[in-house]
This record gives sequence, C-alpha cells and structure tokens, in this order.
Amino acid sequence: MNYTAGKYPFHIRVMILIASFLSHPVYGKATGVLLMGIPLSVMLFQIVSSFSTPSLSRLLLVIPVTYGGLFLAAFLHEMGHVVVLRSMGCKTKTQLLYNYHNPLLLFNMRTEIAEDHPVHSSATFLLRRGLSGIAVNILLNVLFLALSIYYSSAFLSYLAFLQGFGSQGATSLSPTTGDSDVRTLATAIEVQDDVIVNVEEGSPISLDIVTEIHLRRAIETTYWILIEGLDVSQATHKGFLAFDVPHGIMFLMRDFEQDSLTLHLSGNAPHEMTMYTRGGRVFSIPASSKEV
Repeated sequence: MNYTAGKYPFHIRVMILIASFLSHPVYGKATGVLLMGIPLSVMLFQIVSSFSTPSLSRLLLVIPVTYGGLFLAAFLHEMGHVVVLRSMGCKTKTQLLYNYHNPLLLFNMRTEIAEDHPVHSSATFLLRRGLSGIAVNILLNVLFLALSIYYSSAFLSYLAFLQGFGSQGATSLSPTTGDSDVRTLATAIEVQDDVIVNVEEGSPISLDIVTEIHLRRAIETTYWILIEGLDVSQATHKGFLAFDVPHGIMFLMRDFEQDSLTLHLSGNAPHEMTMYTRGGRVFSIPASSKEV
C-alpha cells in the first residue's frame, strides 16, 4: 500500500503565504506600522475635524481606556489561540502575567499547552497556532476602523489602534522575540516536506519512508519523523538519530546536506499506526495483518 503527501492543500498554502509575509523582516514590520498608523491617523483627523477642545475629564479617561483596550486586545488574541488549540485536541492554560520587558504595559497574557507532544512543533500546527491570535486582532482592527469612519468616532479609531498594537505592533515589530507569534510563524515555514510511505503488510509489517525536505529561512534546523503504534524490530535510518519517546519512536535529523532521506522500518503493529512529520504530514496506517 502506498501513501503520498505531495503538494499541501490549498488552505495550508494560503496560510504559508500569509505567514511568510507577516514574518518577513520588512513586510511584517510594515504591516504592523500600518495596522497602528492608519487608525491613529484617522483618530487624529476626527479629533481635529470636530473643532472641540478635549476637557480634562476626557483626557483623564485616556489612561483607563488605553489599558482596558489593551486588555481586550490581549484577551481576544489569546482566546483565538485557545479556540484553535482546543479544536486540535490540546488542553490549554492562559495566564495573566506582569510585563517585565515593558513595565508601562503592566501585563502580558500567555496561552500554554498543558500536555507537550512532538506534533506541537510541526509546521501545520505552528501555522494554525501563530495565525489564530493575529487573525482575531486584525479582523477587529478592520471592524473598529470601519465603524469609526461610519460613526466618525475617535474612540472606535483608538480601539482599532489598540487591536493593531495587540496583533502586529507587539509582534512583527520585534519578530525575533522568542515567544512571539511571528517567531512561531517563522519557525512554521522554515521546513516543508514531500513524503511517500510504502507499506508491505504482513508480520512483521515493513515501511519504506522517502522524504524530500524543502528548507526556507531556517531558525531551528531540525527535521523529525514520529511513529506511534509500531514496535520496531529492525530499522535502517541513515542520516537520522533514533530514540524512544513516550509517544512512540522518533527519528531526528540535523544534517541538511541531503534533501532526500529514506527510512526502512519493520516491526509489529497490533493496532493502527500514526506517523507525523516536521512538515505537518499525518498518516494513519492500518495494523499488521496478524501478530508476531
């Protein structure tokens, strides 16, 4: 039986294109500037065109509105992560932390995955995780900006500015930050793969896995294949390091001198096997025809 994963589905290719744009050192920063600059310009124009001098009470409202808007942007951003991560079967934990790097912002919100799994570092998983929060803020940025123009409301323009700050101003303006969404997107698109799996059913079951690796801007130059449900009795894995993990057996490769690698495996698979790759490929392989 033959399993092939060549060209990525259309929606994944669109996500890769968006991630490439947002994580680009020039285009990503330009996007962040526009998401903040346009609402701010509209707000200033609306204030000037109203010909009214702001009262002291209104000026004092700027501080609570700013922190309230930032909290709203951060909260909705993290809820975007939570919804997508839980839809992929992850248990999540969201924390509100003091922002030591930028004390003026007071707080920072983080969503962590409760149970770690190697698949959480695959390309498609990271794409969905990184884009989910940014997409929420960008959509709200556009919505608030449109409403502010329709109602001539400087308040809504300011909320749009804060949504832009929450999505891109705090991420793409510093894309090398270790835990930023843009860093996640850059890591997601660095490695893509084409995979062919030939399965010879029987006892033991045999697998021939051929992988072609396509490198982009590499940050963490690693590639891996994880197989769950296979009790390996024999393996030929030139170029890979093999080691057991709680979820199965993993083959890790750091030497990218070769762009095509082959694994030959045989063993017992009493239940259905699942194979994951760094490029985000997932294969479900039936069990052996009979047990050893």
